[in-house]
Amino acid sequence: MRKTILALSALVLSTTLAGCGFGTAVQNTVSMGGVGNGVDVASGDLLAQDVTIVSTGSSAGISATVINNADAETSITGITVNGQALSLIVDGAASTSVPVVAGGATRIGFQSPVSAVGAYAISAGTYADVVISFADGSILSAKALVVSKDGIYVDVVTDVPAAPVA
Repeated sequence: MRKTILALSALVLSTTLAGCGFGTAVQNTVSMGGVGNGVDVASGDLLAQDVTIVSTGSSAGISATVINNADAETSITGITVNGQALSLIVDGAASTSVPVVAGGATRIGFQSPVSAVGAYAISAGTYADVVISFADGSILSAKALVVSKDGIYVDVVTDVPAAPVA
């Protein structure tokens, strides 16, 4: 009889203690703001993740992932840093736009054929305004950290392509 009572008590106690996490849902989303691995910004169906400006001291590039959660394709038509336009580069050539497929993402600057670069002297350790413009008129705007082109950022594209010789 004692073993039965002890077993039932252990069962009730373990069930009660295991249920202490039930009740009001706890939000698990944490917003870090402007940190070293980039800042995230969203508007409508568009999201830019890990936006970071990488600088050599005489040129700069953007590292980011642009996500399109809409049902229709859109295109990036421009990226500026502190109001200065960067050149959009696709497969090593200047481009006026970069497609972002519906329900997809486009990586910019790192392990990607797409980059946004400019002959722009900006100091690492500062923050700068980044504006990403789209063909549909949408705009993503964020204050992003400027980092040096070293460490994890050494492979981010920052070089402005040479103009073709005529």
